[in-house]
Amino acid sequence: MPDHHTPARDHAHRPCPSRTPWVVAFTLGLCLSSCDGSGESGLLGEGGAGGSSELEAGRDFFRAATFGNDGFWTQAAQLPQGLAEVGFTMRDALGAGLQVDELALNPAETADLVAELATDLSPASAPLLNDPLYFQELLSRNAFMGLVADDADGDAFLDGDGGDALGFSCALCHSVSDGQVFDGPGSGGPLTGSIGGPIDGPANLDLDYGLLLSAARNSRALYPQLPLTLAAVGGTPIARTVATAPFTASEADVDALLLDLNAFPIGQVDVLPDGIGAPVTIPGVYQVRPAAPYGVAGEFDRLVDAINFNALVCLDPSVVLDAAGAEFLEAFAPGIGTQITNETASIYAETGVVPPPGGFPYVDAPLGPETGSAAYPFGRRLEEDTLQAMALYMQQLRAPAPPAGDPEAIERGEVVYGAECAGCHGTPAEPRPLDRVPLDVLQVNSAPSNLLVRGFPYSNMLNDLLSTYDDRVVLFDQIYVGAQVPSSPRKIAVPELAGVFLRSPLLHDGSVPDLEALLDAARGPAAPHAFYVPETERQDLIEFLTRRP
Repeated sequence: MPDHHTPARDHAHRPCPSRTPWVVAFTLGLCLSSCDGSGESGLLGEGGAGGSSELEAGRDFFRAATFGNDGFWTQAAQLPQGLAEVGFTMRDALGAGLQVDELALNPAETADLVAELATDLSPASAPLLNDPLYFQELLSRNAFMGLVADDADGDAFLDGDGGDALGFSCALCHSVSDGQVFDGPGSGGPLTGSIGGPIDGPANLDLDYGLLLSAARNSRALYPQLPLTLAAVGGTPIARTVATAPFTASEADVDALLLDLNAFPIGQVDVLPDGIGAPVTIPGVYQVRPAAPYGVAGEFDRLVDAINFNALVCLDPSVVLDAAGAEFLEAFAPGIGTQITNETASIYAETGVVPPPGGFPYVDAPLGPETGSAAYPFGRRLEEDTLQAMALYMQQLRAPAPPAGDPEAIERGEVVYGAECAGCHGTPAEPRPLDRVPLDVLQVNSAPSNLLVRGFPYSNMLNDLLSTYDDRVVLFDQIYVGAQVPSSPRKIAVPELAGVFLRSPLLHDGSVPDLEALLDAARGPAAPHAFYVPETERQDLIEFLTRRP
Protein backbone atom coordinates (compact mmCIF):
# COMPACT_ATOMS: atom_id res chain seq x y z
CA MET A 1 0.00 0.00 0.00
CA PRO A 2 1.38 3.46 -0.88
CA ASP A 3 2.38 5.86 1.85
CA HIS A 4 -0.53 7.80 3.26
CA HIS A 5 -0.31 11.56 3.05
CA THR A 6 -3.45 13.43 4.06
CA PRO A 7 -3.75 16.99 2.74
CA ALA A 8 -4.03 19.33 5.72
CA ARG A 9 -7.04 21.62 6.06
CA ASP A 10 -5.96 25.25 6.18
CA HIS A 11 -7.46 26.20 9.53
CA ALA A 12 -6.64 29.86 9.04
CA HIS A 13 -8.90 30.01 5.97
CA ARG A 14 -11.45 27.39 6.92
CA PRO A 15 -14.96 28.84 6.70
CA CYS A 16 -16.74 28.62 10.03
CA PRO A 17 -20.43 27.70 9.97
CA SER A 18 -22.65 30.51 11.20
CA ARG A 19 -24.26 29.04 14.30
CA THR A 20 -25.58 31.08 17.18
CA PRO A 21 -23.50 30.33 20.29
CA TRP A 22 -26.08 28.61 22.44
CA VAL A 23 -24.46 25.84 24.34
CA VAL A 24 -23.78 27.82 27.50
CA ALA A 25 -27.32 29.18 27.67
CA PHE A 26 -29.64 26.18 27.80
CA THR A 27 -30.51 23.08 29.73
CA LEU A 28 -31.68 20.07 27.78
CA GLY A 29 -34.88 18.61 29.14
CA LEU A 30 -33.79 14.99 29.27
CA CYS A 31 -36.07 12.70 31.20
CA LEU A 32 -34.87 9.24 32.18
CA SER A 33 -38.14 8.21 33.72
CA SER A 34 -40.55 6.41 31.39
CA CYS A 35 -42.43 6.91 28.15
CA ASP A 36 -46.09 7.67 28.60
CA GLY A 37 -46.90 6.19 25.22
CA SER A 38 -50.01 8.37 24.92
CA GLY A 39 -51.57 8.43 21.50
CA GLU A 40 -49.03 6.00 20.07
CA SER A 41 -49.70 2.87 18.10
CA GLY A 42 -47.74 0.55 20.33
CA LEU A 43 -45.42 -0.50 17.50
CA LEU A 44 -41.97 -1.44 18.69
CA GLY A 45 -40.06 1.76 19.30
CA GLU A 46 -43.13 3.92 18.79
CA GLY A 47 -44.49 4.10 22.32
CA GLY A 48 -45.03 2.03 25.42
CA ALA A 49 -43.44 2.13 28.81
CA GLY A 50 -39.76 1.85 29.49
CA GLY A 51 -38.03 1.68 32.84
CA SER A 52 -34.98 3.75 33.71
CA SER A 53 -32.66 0.78 33.25
CA GLU A 54 -33.83 0.33 29.67
CA LEU A 55 -33.44 4.03 28.98
CA GLU A 56 -29.95 3.98 30.44
CA ALA A 57 -29.13 1.02 28.21
CA GLY A 58 -30.41 3.02 25.24
CA ARG A 59 -28.24 5.95 26.27
CA ASP A 60 -25.19 3.67 26.46
CA PHE A 61 -25.93 2.25 23.00
CA PHE A 62 -26.40 5.78 21.63
CA ARG A 63 -23.11 7.02 23.03
CA ALA A 64 -20.82 4.02 22.89
CA ALA A 65 -22.11 1.21 20.64
CA THR A 66 -20.40 0.65 17.30
CA PHE A 67 -22.24 -2.60 16.53
CA GLY A 68 -19.04 -3.85 14.96
CA ASN A 69 -18.31 -0.94 12.62
CA ASP A 70 -14.99 -0.52 14.47
CA GLY A 71 -13.89 -3.47 12.32
CA PHE A 72 -14.44 -1.45 9.16
CA TRP A 73 -12.84 1.75 10.46
CA THR A 74 -9.83 -0.08 11.93
CA GLN A 75 -9.21 -2.93 9.49
CA ALA A 76 -10.55 -1.61 6.18
CA ALA A 77 -10.34 2.20 6.27
CA GLN A 78 -7.55 2.07 8.88
CA LEU A 79 -8.60 5.32 10.49
CA PRO A 80 -6.67 4.98 13.79
CA GLN A 81 -3.51 4.07 11.88
CA GLY A 82 -3.95 7.12 9.67
CA LEU A 83 -4.62 9.46 12.59
CA ALA A 84 -1.38 8.27 14.19
CA GLU A 85 0.63 8.57 10.96
CA VAL A 86 -0.46 12.13 10.12
CA GLY A 87 0.17 13.27 13.70
CA PHE A 88 -3.43 14.29 14.34
CA THR A 89 -3.65 16.62 17.36
CA MET A 90 -6.19 18.01 19.78
CA ARG A 91 -6.06 21.23 17.78
CA ASP A 92 -6.92 19.25 14.63
CA ALA A 93 -9.77 17.53 16.47
CA LEU A 94 -11.29 20.81 17.66
CA GLY A 95 -10.72 22.24 14.19
CA ALA A 96 -12.75 19.35 12.78
CA GLY A 97 -15.62 20.15 15.13
CA LEU A 98 -15.19 17.14 17.40
CA GLN A 99 -16.80 17.35 20.83
CA VAL A 100 -14.79 16.56 23.96
CA ASP A 101 -16.33 15.13 27.12
CA GLU A 102 -14.87 17.09 30.03
CA LEU A 103 -15.36 14.07 32.31
CA ALA A 104 -12.44 12.42 30.49
CA LEU A 105 -10.12 15.24 31.61
CA ASN A 106 -8.56 15.77 35.01
CA PRO A 107 -8.74 19.25 36.59
CA ALA A 108 -5.10 20.08 35.95
CA GLU A 109 -5.17 19.33 32.24
CA THR A 110 -8.52 21.11 31.90
CA ALA A 111 -6.91 24.24 33.33
CA ASP A 112 -3.94 23.84 30.99
CA LEU A 113 -6.21 23.45 27.97
CA VAL A 114 -8.25 26.51 28.89
CA ALA A 115 -5.05 28.53 29.14
CA GLU A 116 -3.74 27.24 25.80
CA LEU A 117 -7.03 27.89 24.02
CA ALA A 118 -6.70 31.56 24.93
CA THR A 119 -3.37 31.84 23.06
CA ASP A 120 -2.45 32.03 19.38
CA LEU A 121 -2.60 28.18 19.33
CA SER A 122 0.99 27.87 18.10
CA PRO A 123 3.09 24.88 19.24
CA ALA A 124 5.10 27.17 21.50
CA SER A 125 2.01 28.65 23.16
CA ALA A 126 -0.18 25.55 23.13
CA PRO A 127 1.99 22.43 23.51
CA LEU A 128 -0.86 20.10 24.57
CA LEU A 129 -3.11 21.17 21.72
CA ASN A 130 -0.32 20.48 19.22
CA ASP A 131 0.96 17.22 20.70
CA PRO A 132 -0.08 14.10 18.71
CA LEU A 133 0.70 11.90 21.72
CA TYR A 134 -1.72 13.87 23.88
CA PHE A 135 -4.43 13.43 21.24
CA GLN A 136 -3.72 9.70 21.25
CA GLU A 137 -4.02 9.61 25.02
CA LEU A 138 -7.39 11.37 24.92
CA LEU A 139 -8.56 9.12 22.09
CA SER A 140 -7.67 6.08 24.20
CA ARG A 141 -9.70 7.54 27.07
CA ASN A 142 -12.76 7.88 24.81
CA ALA A 143 -12.74 11.62 25.33
CA PHE A 144 -14.16 12.43 21.88
CA MET A 145 -17.91 11.96 21.66
CA GLY A 146 -18.83 9.35 19.09
CA LEU A 147 -15.28 8.07 18.57
CA VAL A 148 -15.33 4.76 20.42
CA ALA A 149 -11.83 3.46 21.11
CA ASP A 150 -10.55 0.17 22.47
CA ASP A 151 -6.91 0.55 23.49
CA ALA A 152 -6.50 -3.20 23.78
CA ASP A 153 -2.78 -3.18 24.48
CA GLY A 154 -3.03 -0.32 27.00
CA ASP A 155 -0.26 1.81 25.53
CA ALA A 156 -2.40 4.98 25.16
CA PHE A 157 -1.59 4.96 21.46
CA LEU A 158 -4.26 3.76 19.01
CA ASP A 159 -2.22 2.52 16.07
CA GLY A 160 -4.32 -0.50 15.17
CA ASP A 161 -1.81 -2.97 16.62
CA GLY A 162 -2.34 -5.35 19.51
CA GLY A 163 -6.10 -5.49 18.98
CA ASP A 164 -6.64 -1.72 19.08
CA ALA A 165 -9.93 -0.63 17.51
CA LEU A 166 -11.76 2.59 16.71
CA GLY A 167 -15.36 2.94 15.58
CA PHE A 168 -18.24 5.40 15.41
CA SER A 169 -21.37 5.68 17.54
CA CYS A 170 -24.51 7.79 17.07
CA ALA A 171 -22.97 10.48 19.28
CA LEU A 172 -20.44 11.48 16.61
CA CYS A 173 -23.16 13.32 14.68
CA HIS A 174 -25.98 13.65 17.20
CA SER A 175 -24.32 14.81 20.43
CA VAL A 176 -22.56 18.00 21.44
CA SER A 177 -20.87 19.30 24.56
CA ASP A 178 -22.39 22.07 26.63
CA GLY A 179 -19.28 24.16 25.99
CA GLN A 180 -18.70 24.92 29.66
CA VAL A 181 -14.94 24.42 29.32
CA PHE A 182 -14.56 25.67 25.74
CA ASP A 183 -17.33 26.88 23.45
CA GLY A 184 -15.85 26.59 19.98
CA PRO A 185 -18.72 28.07 17.94
CA GLY A 186 -18.91 31.05 20.29
CA SER A 187 -15.17 31.62 20.51
CA GLY A 188 -14.87 33.45 17.22
CA GLY A 189 -11.71 31.53 16.39
CA PRO A 190 -10.85 28.72 13.97
CA LEU A 191 -11.67 25.90 16.41
CA THR A 192 -15.34 24.99 16.30
CA GLY A 193 -15.26 21.86 18.44
CA SER A 194 -16.23 22.19 22.09
CA ILE A 195 -15.31 20.83 25.51
CA GLY A 196 -17.90 20.22 28.20
CA GLY A 197 -20.58 17.85 29.41
CA PRO A 198 -22.29 15.62 26.83
CA ILE A 199 -25.73 16.55 25.51
CA ASP A 200 -27.45 14.00 23.28
CA GLY A 201 -29.87 15.01 20.55
CA PRO A 202 -28.60 18.23 18.94
CA ALA A 203 -26.82 17.83 15.62
CA ASN A 204 -23.10 18.52 15.53
CA LEU A 205 -23.30 21.09 12.76
CA ASP A 206 -19.61 21.89 13.17
CA LEU A 207 -18.44 18.37 12.32
CA ASP A 208 -16.00 18.30 9.42
CA TYR A 209 -16.71 14.69 8.49
CA GLY A 210 -14.67 14.83 5.29
CA LEU A 211 -11.58 16.07 7.13
CA LEU A 212 -11.86 13.30 9.72
CA LEU A 213 -12.26 10.59 7.06
CA SER A 214 -9.41 11.94 4.95
CA ALA A 215 -7.03 11.00 7.76
CA ALA A 216 -7.78 7.29 7.20
CA ARG A 217 -4.83 5.39 5.79
CA ASN A 218 -7.12 3.61 3.29
CA SER A 219 -9.89 6.10 2.59
CA ARG A 220 -10.49 4.25 -0.69
CA ALA A 221 -12.41 1.72 1.41
CA LEU A 222 -15.18 4.34 1.54
CA TYR A 223 -15.76 3.83 -2.19
CA PRO A 224 -19.53 3.01 -2.04
CA GLN A 225 -20.22 6.24 -0.15
CA LEU A 226 -18.25 8.47 -2.52
CA PRO A 227 -19.70 10.24 -5.59
CA LEU A 228 -19.06 7.82 -8.44
CA THR A 229 -19.43 7.73 -12.22
CA LEU A 230 -22.26 5.23 -12.64
CA ALA A 231 -22.26 3.56 -16.04
CA ALA A 232 -25.87 2.34 -15.84
CA VAL A 233 -27.16 5.93 -15.85
CA GLY A 234 -24.88 7.25 -18.56
CA GLY A 235 -21.89 8.20 -16.44
CA THR A 236 -23.17 11.71 -15.65
CA PRO A 237 -22.18 12.47 -12.05
CA ILE A 238 -25.04 12.77 -9.59
CA ALA A 239 -23.18 14.86 -7.07
CA ARG A 240 -22.94 18.23 -5.37
CA THR A 241 -19.97 18.97 -7.65
CA VAL A 242 -18.50 17.48 -10.82
CA ALA A 243 -15.77 15.91 -8.69
CA THR A 244 -16.13 12.14 -8.46
CA ALA A 245 -14.02 9.21 -7.29
CA PRO A 246 -13.31 7.04 -10.34
CA PHE A 247 -12.51 3.39 -9.84
CA THR A 248 -8.87 4.24 -10.56
CA ALA A 249 -8.71 7.05 -7.99
CA SER A 250 -5.60 7.02 -5.83
CA GLU A 251 -5.56 7.47 -2.08
CA ALA A 252 -4.48 11.08 -2.62
CA ASP A 253 -7.36 11.63 -5.05
CA VAL A 254 -9.92 10.35 -2.55
CA ASP A 255 -8.41 12.44 0.25
CA ALA A 256 -8.62 15.55 -1.94
CA LEU A 257 -12.28 14.78 -2.65
CA LEU A 258 -13.05 14.34 1.06
CA LEU A 259 -11.39 17.69 1.76
CA ASP A 260 -13.44 19.46 -0.93
CA LEU A 261 -15.92 21.53 1.09
CA ASN A 262 -18.27 21.69 -1.87
CA ALA A 263 -18.48 17.90 -2.01
CA PHE A 264 -18.37 17.31 1.76
CA PRO A 265 -19.65 20.47 3.48
CA ILE A 266 -19.13 21.03 7.18
CA GLY A 267 -22.10 19.87 9.22
CA GLN A 268 -23.24 17.44 6.52
CA VAL A 269 -22.65 13.74 5.93
CA ASP A 270 -23.16 11.32 3.06
CA VAL A 271 -23.38 7.81 4.45
CA LEU A 272 -25.44 5.94 1.86
CA PRO A 273 -23.63 3.27 -0.20
CA ASP A 274 -25.24 4.46 -3.44
CA GLY A 275 -22.42 6.14 -5.35
CA ILE A 276 -24.31 9.45 -5.32
CA GLY A 277 -22.71 12.57 -3.87
CA ALA A 278 -25.65 13.81 -1.83
CA PRO A 279 -24.54 15.00 1.62
CA VAL A 280 -27.37 16.05 3.91
CA THR A 281 -27.37 18.37 6.90
CA ILE A 282 -27.05 16.35 10.11
CA PRO A 283 -30.46 16.36 11.80
CA GLY A 284 -31.18 16.70 15.48
CA VAL A 285 -32.72 13.58 16.96
CA TYR A 286 -34.73 15.00 19.84
CA GLN A 287 -38.49 14.58 20.07
CA VAL A 288 -38.39 11.88 17.45
CA ARG A 289 -41.67 10.19 18.34
CA PRO A 290 -43.92 12.76 16.61
CA ALA A 291 -41.54 13.00 13.65
CA ALA A 292 -42.60 9.80 11.88
CA PRO A 293 -42.09 8.97 9.08
CA TYR A 294 -38.32 8.84 9.44
CA GLY A 295 -35.57 9.57 6.94
CA VAL A 296 -35.30 12.37 4.38
CA ALA A 297 -37.62 10.55 1.99
CA GLY A 298 -39.78 9.16 4.77
CA GLU A 299 -38.53 5.66 4.04
CA PHE A 300 -39.37 4.31 7.48
CA ASP A 301 -42.65 4.29 9.36
CA ARG A 302 -41.05 2.90 12.52
CA LEU A 303 -38.20 4.45 14.42
CA VAL A 304 -36.66 1.06 15.20
CA ASP A 305 -36.33 0.35 11.47
CA ALA A 306 -34.65 3.70 10.84
CA ILE A 307 -32.22 3.07 13.72
CA ASN A 308 -31.41 -0.38 12.36
CA PHE A 309 -30.69 1.00 8.89
CA ASN A 310 -28.45 3.79 10.13
CA ALA A 311 -26.53 1.54 12.52
CA LEU A 312 -25.90 -1.28 10.05
CA VAL A 313 -25.78 0.31 6.60
CA CYS A 314 -24.55 3.87 7.05
CA LEU A 315 -21.39 3.27 9.09
CA ASP A 316 -20.01 0.17 7.36
CA PRO A 317 -19.76 0.45 3.55
CA SER A 318 -18.69 -3.20 3.36
CA VAL A 319 -22.39 -4.12 3.49
CA VAL A 320 -22.31 -3.96 -0.32
CA LEU A 321 -20.02 -7.02 -0.27
CA ASP A 322 -22.38 -9.12 1.81
CA ALA A 323 -24.36 -11.51 -0.41
CA ALA A 324 -27.69 -10.22 0.90
CA GLY A 325 -26.62 -6.59 0.62
CA ALA A 326 -25.29 -7.04 -2.90
CA GLU A 327 -28.49 -8.81 -3.94
CA PHE A 328 -30.66 -5.99 -2.62
CA LEU A 329 -28.51 -3.24 -4.09
CA GLU A 330 -28.69 -4.78 -7.55
CA ALA A 331 -32.41 -5.56 -7.29
CA PHE A 332 -33.48 -1.96 -6.82
CA ALA A 333 -30.62 -0.37 -8.79
CA PRO A 334 -29.94 -2.70 -11.76
CA GLY A 335 -26.43 -2.25 -13.05
CA ILE A 336 -25.53 0.28 -10.37
CA GLY A 337 -25.54 -2.32 -7.62
CA THR A 338 -23.31 -4.70 -9.56
CA GLN A 339 -20.86 -1.90 -10.41
CA ILE A 340 -20.57 -0.70 -6.82
CA THR A 341 -20.18 -4.23 -5.44
CA ASN A 342 -17.65 -5.40 -8.03
CA GLU A 343 -15.52 -2.26 -7.94
CA THR A 344 -15.55 -2.18 -4.13
CA ALA A 345 -14.40 -5.81 -4.06
CA SER A 346 -11.54 -4.99 -6.45
CA ILE A 347 -10.44 -1.99 -4.38
CA TYR A 348 -10.50 -4.04 -1.19
CA ALA A 349 -8.41 -6.75 -2.83
CA GLU A 350 -5.96 -4.18 -4.19
CA THR A 351 -5.54 -2.43 -0.84
CA GLY A 352 -5.20 -5.65 1.15
CA VAL A 353 -8.49 -5.52 3.05
CA VAL A 354 -9.05 -8.95 4.58
CA PRO A 355 -12.66 -10.04 5.20
CA PRO A 356 -13.57 -10.58 8.85
CA PRO A 357 -14.26 -14.14 10.01
CA GLY A 358 -17.49 -15.23 8.37
CA GLY A 359 -17.13 -12.65 5.60
CA PHE A 360 -18.33 -9.08 5.13
CA PRO A 361 -19.81 -6.94 6.59
CA TYR A 362 -18.03 -6.00 9.79
CA VAL A 363 -21.21 -4.90 11.56
CA ASP A 364 -22.50 -7.58 13.89
CA ALA A 365 -26.13 -8.39 13.15
CA PRO A 366 -27.66 -11.71 12.12
CA LEU A 367 -29.27 -12.32 8.77
CA GLY A 368 -33.04 -12.13 8.85
CA PRO A 369 -35.79 -13.99 7.03
CA GLU A 370 -35.94 -11.50 4.14
CA THR A 371 -33.99 -8.82 2.32
CA GLY A 372 -35.21 -5.51 0.99
CA SER A 373 -37.91 -4.68 3.53
CA ALA A 374 -37.88 -1.77 5.96
CA ALA A 375 -37.12 -4.21 8.78
CA TYR A 376 -34.33 -6.00 6.87
CA PRO A 377 -33.08 -3.44 4.30
CA PHE A 378 -29.77 -5.18 3.59
CA GLY A 379 -30.91 -8.46 5.07
CA ARG A 380 -29.65 -7.93 8.62
CA ARG A 381 -31.10 -6.61 11.85
CA LEU A 382 -29.91 -5.79 15.35
CA GLU A 383 -31.50 -7.46 18.35
CA GLU A 384 -34.98 -6.11 19.04
CA ASP A 385 -34.15 -5.33 22.68
CA THR A 386 -31.29 -3.12 21.52
CA LEU A 387 -33.43 -1.28 18.98
CA GLN A 388 -36.21 -0.83 21.51
CA ALA A 389 -33.86 0.60 24.12
CA MET A 390 -32.37 3.07 21.64
CA ALA A 391 -35.79 4.12 20.40
CA LEU A 392 -37.06 4.70 23.93
CA TYR A 393 -33.99 6.78 24.79
CA MET A 394 -34.28 8.91 21.65
CA GLN A 395 -37.97 9.48 22.30
CA GLN A 396 -37.10 11.04 25.65
CA LEU A 397 -34.61 13.54 24.27
CA ARG A 398 -36.01 17.04 24.17
CA ALA A 399 -35.02 20.05 22.14
CA PRO A 400 -33.04 22.61 24.12
CA ALA A 401 -34.91 25.58 25.53
CA PRO A 402 -34.61 28.54 23.16
CA PRO A 403 -33.31 31.94 24.23
CA ALA A 404 -35.90 34.36 25.57
CA GLY A 405 -37.83 36.29 22.93
CA ASP A 406 -40.27 39.14 22.51
CA PRO A 407 -43.69 37.83 23.73
CA GLU A 408 -45.66 40.20 21.48
CA ALA A 409 -43.62 39.27 18.39
CA ILE A 410 -44.01 35.59 19.23
CA GLU A 411 -47.77 36.03 19.46
CA ARG A 412 -47.92 37.81 16.10
CA GLY A 413 -45.64 35.19 14.59
CA GLU A 414 -47.93 32.43 15.80
CA VAL A 415 -50.72 33.91 13.69
CA VAL A 416 -48.45 34.02 10.63
CA TYR A 417 -47.35 30.45 11.27
CA GLY A 418 -50.96 29.27 11.41
CA ALA A 419 -51.71 30.89 8.07
CA GLU A 420 -48.51 30.05 6.20
CA CYS A 421 -46.89 26.95 7.71
CA ALA A 422 -49.40 24.86 9.61
CA GLY A 423 -50.61 23.01 6.52
CA CYS A 424 -47.43 20.92 6.54
CA HIS A 425 -45.83 21.56 9.92
CA GLY A 426 -48.82 21.22 12.27
CA THR A 427 -50.90 23.60 14.36
CA PRO A 428 -49.36 26.68 15.99
CA ALA A 429 -49.93 25.26 19.46
CA GLU A 430 -48.32 21.93 18.58
CA PRO A 431 -45.99 22.36 15.59
CA ARG A 432 -45.41 18.81 14.44
CA PRO A 433 -44.63 17.49 10.97
CA LEU A 434 -47.59 15.84 9.33
CA ASP A 435 -46.18 13.35 6.81
CA ARG A 436 -44.51 13.37 3.40
CA VAL A 437 -44.86 16.10 0.78
CA PRO A 438 -44.41 15.47 -2.96
CA LEU A 439 -41.13 16.78 -4.27
CA ASP A 440 -42.83 18.66 -7.10
CA VAL A 441 -44.72 20.70 -4.48
CA LEU A 442 -41.51 21.60 -2.67
CA GLN A 443 -39.73 22.52 -5.92
CA VAL A 444 -42.32 23.59 -8.44
CA ASN A 445 -39.99 23.74 -11.44
CA SER A 446 -38.55 20.29 -10.83
CA ALA A 447 -38.15 18.52 -14.18
CA PRO A 448 -36.13 15.38 -13.48
CA SER A 449 -34.78 13.12 -16.17
CA ASN A 450 -35.62 9.42 -16.11
CA LEU A 451 -32.26 7.79 -15.48
CA LEU A 452 -33.25 4.20 -14.85
CA VAL A 453 -36.43 2.17 -15.14
CA ARG A 454 -36.93 -0.01 -12.07
CA GLY A 455 -39.43 -2.75 -11.58
CA PHE A 456 -42.31 -2.78 -9.10
CA PRO A 457 -42.41 -1.83 -6.27
CA TYR A 458 -39.69 0.75 -6.90
CA SER A 459 -40.20 4.09 -8.58
CA ASN A 460 -38.08 4.95 -11.56
CA MET A 461 -34.73 6.56 -10.81
CA LEU A 462 -35.08 10.28 -11.53
CA ASN A 463 -32.71 13.23 -11.19
CA ASP A 464 -33.09 16.96 -11.72
CA LEU A 465 -29.76 17.95 -13.22
CA LEU A 466 -30.30 21.61 -12.32
CA SER A 467 -30.77 21.12 -8.58
CA THR A 468 -29.13 19.40 -5.63
CA TYR A 469 -32.39 19.38 -3.68
CA ASP A 470 -33.52 16.01 -5.03
CA ASP A 471 -30.15 14.25 -4.96
CA ARG A 472 -30.79 12.51 -1.66
CA VAL A 473 -33.91 10.83 -3.05
CA VAL A 474 -32.57 9.90 -6.48
CA LEU A 475 -31.89 6.32 -5.44
CA PHE A 476 -33.11 5.83 -1.86
CA ASP A 477 -36.57 7.30 -2.44
CA GLN A 478 -39.20 5.61 -0.29
CA ILE A 479 -37.83 2.27 -1.39
CA TYR A 480 -39.64 0.43 1.38
CA VAL A 481 -43.12 1.77 0.60
CA GLY A 482 -45.07 -1.22 -0.63
CA ALA A 483 -47.63 0.68 -2.70
CA GLN A 484 -45.04 2.58 -4.70
CA VAL A 485 -45.48 2.58 -8.48
CA PRO A 486 -43.20 4.06 -11.14
CA SER A 487 -45.51 7.01 -11.84
CA SER A 488 -45.98 8.11 -8.24
CA PRO A 489 -44.19 11.33 -7.25
CA ARG A 490 -41.21 11.15 -5.00
CA LYS A 491 -41.77 12.63 -1.57
CA ILE A 492 -39.76 14.25 1.21
CA ALA A 493 -40.64 13.87 4.87
CA VAL A 494 -41.60 17.09 6.65
CA PRO A 495 -38.96 17.78 9.33
CA GLU A 496 -39.48 18.49 12.99
CA LEU A 497 -39.23 22.23 13.75
CA ALA A 498 -38.26 21.90 17.40
CA GLY A 499 -34.84 23.39 17.97
CA VAL A 500 -34.82 25.14 14.59
CA PHE A 501 -32.92 28.03 16.19
CA LEU A 502 -29.89 25.72 16.34
CA ARG A 503 -29.90 24.90 12.66
CA SER A 504 -27.79 26.53 10.02
CA PRO A 505 -27.82 25.97 7.10
CA LEU A 506 -31.40 24.91 6.35
CA LEU A 507 -33.14 22.35 4.12
CA HIS A 508 -31.79 18.83 3.99
CA ASP A 509 -29.21 19.76 1.34
CA GLY A 510 -28.03 22.80 3.30
CA SER A 511 -28.77 25.09 0.37
CA VAL A 512 -30.23 27.99 2.40
CA PRO A 513 -28.14 29.77 5.05
CA ASP A 514 -30.83 30.73 7.56
CA LEU A 515 -34.52 31.41 8.21
CA GLU A 516 -34.26 34.98 6.96
CA ALA A 517 -33.12 33.73 3.57
CA LEU A 518 -35.52 30.77 3.56
CA LEU A 519 -38.57 33.02 3.92
CA ASP A 520 -37.37 35.78 1.59
CA ALA A 521 -38.99 35.85 -1.86
CA ALA A 522 -35.67 37.02 -3.30
CA ARG A 523 -34.79 33.31 -3.66
CA GLY A 524 -37.38 33.17 -6.43
CA PRO A 525 -40.37 30.98 -7.28
CA ALA A 526 -38.21 28.17 -8.66
CA ALA A 527 -36.14 27.66 -5.49
CA PRO A 528 -36.66 24.66 -3.21
CA HIS A 529 -39.28 25.25 -0.52
CA ALA A 530 -40.47 28.47 -2.22
CA PHE A 531 -42.91 29.44 0.53
CA TYR A 532 -42.32 33.06 1.41
CA VAL A 533 -43.52 35.60 3.96
CA PRO A 534 -43.68 39.39 3.46
CA GLU A 535 -40.89 41.32 5.13
CA THR A 536 -43.41 42.98 7.47
CA GLU A 537 -44.32 39.58 8.94
CA ARG A 538 -41.04 37.70 8.51
CA GLN A 539 -39.31 38.71 11.72
CA ASP A 540 -42.39 37.89 13.78
CA LEU A 541 -42.55 34.41 12.23
CA ILE A 542 -38.84 33.88 12.87
CA GLU A 543 -39.34 35.01 16.47
CA PHE A 544 -42.12 32.43 16.89
CA LEU A 545 -40.10 29.62 15.30
CA THR A 546 -36.91 30.29 17.23
CA ARG A 547 -38.05 31.77 20.56
CA ARG A 548 -41.38 30.17 21.39
CA PRO A 549 -41.29 28.59 24.87
